[in-house]
Amino acid sequence: MFVAVGRPTFDLKSGAALCEGALQLLRRSVPDVIGDAVALQSPEEISEHVSGSVVADLLVVAFATFADASLSLAALEGAAPTARVVLWSFPEAAKGGRLQRNSLCGANLAAFSLGVRGRDVTGIHGHPDDPGTQEDMSRAIAGWPATGSAHPQADAFTAAEHAAATRTAQRLGMAHIGIVGEPPPGFEACDVADDPLVIGTTFQQVAMEDLFDRSAQVETPVALPHGATGAEELDPAATDRSLRLQGGLSELSDLHDWDAVAVRCWPECFTQWGGAACGPLSMLTEDGLPSACEADAFGALTMLMLAEISERPSFLADLVELDTTTNTAVFWHCGVAPLSMADPTVPIEVAEHPNRHMPFTVNFGLRPGAVTVARLTRSRGQLRLAVGAGELLAKPAPFVGTSGVVAMETPVDRIYRTVLSEGLEHHYGLAYGDHRRALQALAWLWGIEVIDL
Repeated sequence: MFVAVGRPTFDLKSGAALCEGALQLLRRSVPDVIGDAVALQSPEEISEHVSGSVVADLLVVAFATFADASLSLAALEGAAPTARVVLWSFPEAAKGGRLQRNSLCGANLAAFSLGVRGRDVTGIHGHPDDPGTQEDMSRAIAGWPATGSAHPQADAFTAAEHAAATRTAQRLGMAHIGIVGEPPPGFEACDVADDPLVIGTTFQQVAMEDLFDRSAQVETPVALPHGATGAEELDPAATDRSLRLQGGLSELSDLHDWDAVAVRCWPECFTQWGGAACGPLSMLTEDGLPSACEADAFGALTMLMLAEISERPSFLADLVELDTTTNTAVFWHCGVAPLSMADPTVPIEVAEHPNRHMPFTVNFGLRPGAVTVARLTRSRGQLRLAVGAGELLAKPAPFVGTSGVVAMETPVDRIYRTVLSEGLEHHYGLAYGDHRRALQALAWLWGIEVIDL
């Protein structure tokens, strides 16, 4: 069975032809595949689409654009319990403009929800017309080799690595993370498990209205980032409301003694409040309060972990592109990276949100240097730590927002297999420096396994 999915906040039109090409390519190998290439946009549409179909032993979900996991879960209604699920995402050129589709991130988000349900997930990231995509499809349908994780060995670490790990474990063991609002529907990867964490971190959730009430009472909002360009292009009233979110979040964090915060940034910040949370989250993170979007509590915890172990602010980003020819990965979000991560050769720009068209976000490419990529994950229902590393390249920003191109140490096709088959969350923390060994020592202290990225 073939099901195409997408969301109108991204460019469905540019994904339509890709889904049609993907279906035609699939039919060359599986002539009796059912389904069509029209991108469905709701669980209800998909349930109606698969209702009454023959129960399939193969489900291919094609991401015309980013889509939350509820769409892929609805498609499971047409698949057998033992069916393999193949998630097909499409590349897009990094030309410095808007990220049109964010297809890969949608597949990543779906893989988490499918993984916690024990589904066998593989994937394809390729244009239907690319020479290697047919072979990739055949491999994905046949099944990938297992990836898995392993416990680190205690005797492998230096005294300095142990010290950094111990300091971080103590910090996170006393940490209190704030959560403002619920994760958006279909974002199970951002939710907090009910079981208490063995690492000792606690969480506190408050309503979006608490943030809006606090923000409305802010007397003097903070200023836009000093030296940033583009302010004259922004609507002053909406910019003021966006800046007030920074004050409201800061007050809530002080009131509740939060060490990091995760905020449901959309849609309510846009539709109910009238300003974007992106720029304020960037500024708060720069000021020492790790701040995650989409109410991603474990994302905020990952940011705090990386900030402690690297002793500098970290960035929580989507993995939006992989290129096997250059062995690079592109990490992006719509404008939330801390300002100190900006490439100093290019001015920081303040701008409207690329999808919601409301101020303010920060636009810049990430400065070059060695980076660690990590995620404290609950994939497949267990607490683990995913860790990798690479080199942020001195390249122009690949997309509007905050983004960078990373030359990964591990082959990116293997990273892709790991991300989907292990069902990792769709947000990854980035911090400057190579902190893999200290993070592995931290995992050893906690008694949890490491996933090698």
